[in-house]
Amino acid sequence: MTNKVERLAANFELDSTRQTLMRVVQDQIAVRGLDDVRAAIENQSGERVWNSEQLMDEFEVSHFDPPYVHVIRKADAVAGTVVFNDDPRFYFAFKPTKGNHGRGET
Repeated sequence: MTNKVERLAANFELDSTRQTLMRVVQDQIAVRGLDDVRAAIENQSGERVWNSEQLMDEFEVSHFDPPYVHVIRKADAVAGTVVFNDDPRFYFAFKPTKGNHGRGET
Protein backbone atom coordinates (compact mmCIF):
# COMPACT_ATOMS: atom_id res chain seq x y z
CA MET A 1 0.00 0.00 0.00
CA THR A 2 2.82 2.42 0.83
CA ASN A 3 4.41 1.96 -2.60
CA LYS A 4 1.13 2.83 -4.30
CA VAL A 5 0.75 5.99 -2.21
CA GLU A 6 4.35 7.01 -2.90
CA ARG A 7 3.84 6.50 -6.66
CA LEU A 8 0.65 8.56 -6.63
CA ALA A 9 2.35 11.33 -4.64
CA ALA A 10 5.30 11.39 -7.03
CA ASN A 11 2.99 11.57 -10.04
CA PHE A 12 0.97 14.39 -8.47
CA GLU A 13 4.12 16.43 -7.88
CA LEU A 14 5.29 15.85 -11.45
CA ASP A 15 1.85 16.70 -12.83
CA SER A 16 1.66 19.91 -10.81
CA THR A 17 5.10 20.99 -11.97
CA ARG A 18 4.34 20.31 -15.63
CA GLN A 19 0.91 21.98 -15.46
CA THR A 20 2.52 25.10 -14.00
CA LEU A 21 5.16 24.97 -16.71
CA MET A 22 2.47 24.75 -19.41
CA ARG A 23 0.76 27.89 -18.09
CA VAL A 24 4.06 29.76 -17.99
CA VAL A 25 4.89 28.67 -21.54
CA GLN A 26 1.53 29.84 -22.89
CA ASP A 27 1.86 33.19 -21.12
CA GLN A 28 5.39 33.67 -22.43
CA ILE A 29 4.47 32.76 -26.02
CA ALA A 30 1.79 35.45 -25.92
CA VAL A 31 4.31 38.03 -24.69
CA ARG A 32 7.63 37.04 -26.31
CA GLY A 33 6.78 34.89 -29.31
CA LEU A 34 7.45 31.21 -30.05
CA ASP A 35 11.08 31.41 -31.15
CA ASP A 36 12.15 33.32 -28.03
CA VAL A 37 10.25 30.91 -25.76
CA ARG A 38 11.78 27.84 -27.44
CA ALA A 39 15.26 29.35 -27.06
CA ALA A 40 14.59 30.28 -23.42
CA ILE A 41 13.43 26.74 -22.55
CA GLU A 42 16.50 25.25 -24.22
CA ASN A 43 18.91 27.72 -22.58
CA GLN A 44 17.46 27.61 -19.08
CA SER A 45 16.79 23.89 -18.83
CA GLY A 46 19.60 22.64 -21.04
CA GLU A 47 16.95 20.48 -22.72
CA ARG A 48 15.94 20.24 -26.33
CA VAL A 49 12.65 21.52 -27.68
CA TRP A 50 11.30 19.56 -30.66
CA ASN A 51 8.80 20.32 -33.39
CA SER A 52 6.67 17.38 -34.61
CA GLU A 53 9.13 16.26 -37.27
CA GLN A 54 12.10 16.42 -34.89
CA LEU A 55 10.20 14.47 -32.25
CA MET A 56 9.42 11.68 -34.73
CA ASP A 57 13.10 11.53 -35.71
CA GLU A 58 14.22 10.88 -32.12
CA PHE A 59 11.25 9.11 -30.51
CA GLU A 60 8.59 6.54 -31.23
CA VAL A 61 5.25 7.88 -30.01
CA SER A 62 3.27 5.44 -27.89
CA HIS A 63 0.21 7.54 -27.06
CA PHE A 64 -1.06 10.99 -26.13
CA ASP A 65 -2.28 11.79 -22.63
CA PRO A 66 -2.52 15.60 -22.66
CA PRO A 67 -0.42 17.49 -21.80
CA TYR A 68 1.94 14.51 -22.15
CA VAL A 69 3.08 12.33 -25.00
CA HIS A 70 4.35 8.90 -24.02
CA VAL A 71 7.40 8.10 -26.09
CA ILE A 72 10.27 5.66 -26.51
CA ARG A 73 13.64 7.23 -27.31
CA LYS A 74 15.01 5.52 -30.42
CA ALA A 75 18.68 5.88 -29.45
CA ASP A 76 18.45 3.69 -26.33
CA ALA A 77 14.85 2.40 -26.10
CA VAL A 78 14.16 4.39 -22.91
CA ALA A 79 10.46 5.07 -22.42
CA GLY A 80 9.28 8.33 -20.96
CA THR A 81 7.11 11.37 -21.49
CA VAL A 82 7.44 14.77 -23.08
CA VAL A 83 5.18 17.72 -22.50
CA PHE A 84 3.58 19.23 -25.57
CA ASN A 85 2.28 22.65 -26.35
CA ASP A 86 -0.72 22.40 -28.65
CA ASP A 87 -0.74 25.67 -30.57
CA PRO A 88 1.87 26.20 -31.80
CA ARG A 89 2.84 22.54 -31.51
CA PHE A 90 6.17 21.76 -29.86
CA TYR A 91 7.47 19.23 -27.35
CA PHE A 92 9.84 19.56 -24.41
CA ALA A 93 10.87 18.27 -20.96
CA PHE A 94 11.64 14.60 -21.72
CA LYS A 95 11.42 12.58 -18.49
CA PRO A 96 12.28 8.87 -18.45
CA THR A 97 9.74 6.62 -16.77
CA LYS A 98 10.89 5.45 -13.32
CA GLY A 99 12.09 1.86 -13.25
CA ASN A 100 12.63 2.03 -16.98
CA HIS A 101 15.57 0.23 -18.54
CA GLY A 102 16.82 0.99 -22.00
CA ARG A 103 18.98 -1.27 -24.13
CA GLY A 104 22.03 -2.48 -22.32
CA GLU A 105 20.82 -1.43 -18.86
CA THR A 106 19.98 -3.79 -16.05
